[in-house]
Amino acid sequence: MAQQPEIRITDLTLDLAPSEDPSLPLQPVVTGARLRLDEAALVKLAQVAIAQAKGRAPVDVELDSARFTDGGAEINAVVSRGRFMRADVRAVVGVSAQNAERITVEVQDVKALGMLPLDAFVTPVLEKAFAMASAKPGIARASGNARALLVDPAAVLAGMGVPMRFAAPGVWSIQVAPGGLEAEFSAGARE
Repeated sequence: MAQQPEIRITDLTLDLAPSEDPSLPLQPVVTGARLRLDEAALVKLAQVAIAQAKGRAPVDVELDSARFTDGGAEINAVVSRGRFMRADVRAVVGVSAQNAERITVEVQDVKALGMLPLDAFVTPVLEKAFAMASAKPGIARASGNARALLVDPAAVLAGMGVPMRFAAPGVWSIQVAPGGLEAEFSAGARE
């Protein structure tokens, strides 16, 4: 039996538009797309985020689990410092966009069980993580919310070298439920 893909792009619609590259007369421009991530993709993305933070965080972090929930994701990890300080940490991350130019990703809650004093390092760790993330193309801090980022997926993909141009203006809508996240892009301004 064939394995289901972790990331699926469907309903892809393209227009041919004048190219930004002078050597090409026309370039495909995405005018619509639907993207679905399953929980295996979420686990891998969480593992990448933890790997990138290693050595920069004042604690050691090991991913325990990651799953999609209504409106976002729940990430469970084991956080330790030294041999004797250890805590099971649960972070709830909201992901939202409704006919918006950017997707909001917000750390809504962080809770711990164990001996590690969580409040002492959550804020500095989040600050470092958000500073690192917002230094990447397409990711910016949300004004007025220290625990949120605004993500422009088209700019993120372009920053990663993906040769895909999205129509501008364009809007995103997100639906997150147990089992997966679905993002939809459509060309046009907000209504």
